[in-house]
Amino acid sequence: MKSKDRMIRAIRSRKNLESPVISLKKLLASGGMEHYLNLCSDRLASELMIDGEGTKMNFADFPDILFTESGLFDCRHILENYLSVDVLMDAWQLLLDEERINREVNSVAAAFRKMKLRKLLKMYKNQKLSKSGESGWLVRKWIMWEIWSRTPLSGIWRKAKEILARIHVRVKYKWLFDMVSSTAAKYN
Repeated sequence: MKSKDRMIRAIRSRKNLESPVISLKKLLASGGMEHYLNLCSDRLASELMIDGEGTKMNFADFPDILFTESGLFDCRHILENYLSVDVLMDAWQLLLDEERINREVNSVAAAFRKMKLRKLLKMYKNQKLSKSGESGWLVRKWIMWEIWSRTPLSGIWRKAKEILARIHVRVKYKWLFDMVSSTAAKYN
């Protein structure tokens, strides 16, 4: 995803972008070692490397594991048994680059969120008068999205999307929730 699209997503959601992650399943597939997914996941779990921050279980695609750049770095001593150092370094460098872009996008989006409406409008007008080409047009677009994101209608839209996403998850994974609750009730 391009950084300008990330910027619009961060402005519209009124939240910082999450850290980028890479899937163990895809990482092993890129090295031709996809058959070792269960074994690698078990080793990571037995070494207590799944901390929920840098290394998380991907419950939607179990037994897959998701790594942030810090999680990949922390687990490299186990992953080096399954993948070449070059593949791991390329993946780690990619995650570092993506994280850097996300930090920059988050800082600009936070700056827009902190600005008063009057200052945003003044900035929009200055960008329009400066004839700064493509970059000026892009900044004006971001300012308009920021102004739109502050409206009550936009807040209602965000809440409705959040509620629909929750309903979708509940319907899609109803069988899983039922299984977990019945197992919990059985052992309590």
